[in-house]
Amino acid sequence: MMDDEIVVKEDLMVEGEVTEVNQVVEDEIVVKEELMSVEMATEVDQVMEDKFVVKEELMIEGEVTDVDQVVEDEIVVKEELMSVEMATEVDQVMEDKFVVKEELMIEGEVTEVNQVVEDEIVVKEELMSVEMATEVDQVMEDKFVVKEELMVEGEVTEVNQVVEDEIVVKEELMSVEMATEVDQVMEDKFVVKEELMIEGEVTDVDQVVEDEIVVKEELMSVEMATEVDQVMEDKFVVKEELMIEGEVTEVNQVVEDEIVVKEELMSVEMATEVNQVMEDKFVVKEELMIEGEVTEVNQMVEDEIVVKEELMSEVNQMMKDEIVVKEELMIEGEVTEVNQVVEDEIVVKEELMSEEEVTYVDQVKEDEIVVKDELKIEGAATKIGQVMEGVMLIKQEVLIWHDHVKEEVGSRRVIEEVAEYPMIKLEHNPTANPLVGGVVQYPKGFLKKVYELVRSNGGLCVADEVQTGFARTGDHFWGFESHGVVPDIVTLAKGIGNGYPLAAVVTSNKISRALGHANHFNTFGGNPVACSIGIATLDAIEEEKLQKNAKIVGTYLLKGLEKLRDEFEIVGDVRGKGLLIGVELVKDRKSKQPLAAKHVADLWETCKDLGVLLGKGGFNGNVFRIKPPMCITKEDADFTLEVLRCALVKLFKSSKV
Repeated sequence: MMDDEIVVKEDLMVEGEVTEVNQVVEDEIVVKEELMSVEMATEVDQVMEDKFVVKEELMIEGEVTDVDQVVEDEIVVKEELMSVEMATEVDQVMEDKFVVKEELMIEGEVTEVNQVVEDEIVVKEELMSVEMATEVDQVMEDKFVVKEELMVEGEVTEVNQVVEDEIVVKEELMSVEMATEVDQVMEDKFVVKEELMIEGEVTDVDQVVEDEIVVKEELMSVEMATEVDQVMEDKFVVKEELMIEGEVTEVNQVVEDEIVVKEELMSVEMATEVNQVMEDKFVVKEELMIEGEVTEVNQMVEDEIVVKEELMSEVNQMMKDEIVVKEELMIEGEVTEVNQVVEDEIVVKEELMSEEEVTYVDQVKEDEIVVKDELKIEGAATKIGQVMEGVMLIKQEVLIWHDHVKEEVGSRRVIEEVAEYPMIKLEHNPTANPLVGGVVQYPKGFLKKVYELVRSNGGLCVADEVQTGFARTGDHFWGFESHGVVPDIVTLAKGIGNGYPLAAVVTSNKISRALGHANHFNTFGGNPVACSIGIATLDAIEEEKLQKNAKIVGTYLLKGLEKLRDEFEIVGDVRGKGLLIGVELVKDRKSKQPLAAKHVADLWETCKDLGVLLGKGGFNGNVFRIKPPMCITKEDADFTLEVLRCALVKLFKSSKV
């Protein structure tokens, strides 16, 4: 009698009397037994735990006893073998927490029981009777138990059991005209278990291994034993065993990484060819052998695409940006052209080049305005480039400062050039942008003429006051006021919130009504905190008279910078109004070529190290933009001038400029 975690404690008395066994089984069970008399048959109860298989085949006088076994969980073998003068009790072995308990009483005498408890196992055995000796060999290896007790005419058959890893091989039971052989192969997670020998005939083995591959073979002859080994390694199984003329070929199995290729295919008229193609996630697998002919299996695995083809002359792979165009398969000397467009990353494969056509791209990105790109058509540089539909840019070169531009004659010439631009005749209401970076001042009368020109062609004039507004120029609150013009739309930012993120657009009622038809205008407009800060900034400008301060200190700083211009050859120009000042750095005043970027960077770093932060701008990045806080003092201006002078001196001493 057994139950899962049992502890048996026994006291057995000898000299014909059996003492009562008072046993307290802690934890789970109390087992108390009295086993019985001279002519009583033995009862064998065996319980298998989880993964144990006990297989028994008993032979008595050349005959095989019937084994009535109901396999529950794994296998329960229960046998009753009884004779007149024999009483057998089979010890029960429990794995991990099992206890073997035995009490045998024969002819009124109780054999002594020596109980050895090792780890969690009690093995207690002494089986004695007049004409019987029982030997029980118990092997417990990992999780397998092979238990055998064979009794033939009073003799005990020795059972040698070898348990290796997780394989129990237990079978050597031979009858007069029968031989059984069972080979069990366990490879990783696969078990092929087959028993194929009954009176010289081979039973059919129909085994379907789903998931990966079904290998089914029937190769049988009259006196031939079939052995089927199944090897499944990860995703590939190639298994074949051929039996010829009653002999079983040995199967050597080689498991390498994730592929088991095992083949021994030798018969008189048959040759097997197995082609296995693995590409990325694709498997083309073929195993078809029929009477000396090999059928070809061409399997196309979709999803990722397996392309396996014969007759390939050349494969061209084209990669452009993040795009892969990979396809040119050659069949019989001809090249198939594949034009593949991959969306998501975008494949743009274009040939837009003819003898008279040039692709034109203008890119704008430089603080307020950068006009970058000069594309040539028949050797002449265009003056207008399109960056997006309906938006045109006037090239900055037209308005880069020159002495003649500051004069009225130069101003007229620039206006005449602008009037000739074909942008006015373009459709879709294009936007003209003559603004440039680098603190460039418009010539006198320039904006008036431009405004007239734009409006005469049905356009709107937009003034960007992000940097020039809020009294920074000193003379006026808005920069456009200095030119005597009134724009249709004004854009505001930066100074409006004194560093807090805030922007605004100011326009007329007529223009604003056009926005009323839009489904959506903005998401975070009218933020009360930002608006409160904007109002406080306007109050501070007025109450602290910052416009007046910008004019006074700005004029003072501008004069000091002009002295530096006269002292240092590389200071090509000083320009500006109020606290919006530009200092242009050149190689020399005669050529007015931009100062090398390295020297500009050295100057900028030196000023930073000495405590003055300056902005950089201009088409060539060679203009220092001086836009200090509106509350700056003359003492602050003197400090800035001294730092700039020290930086210029250091540059002259350390390099050849």
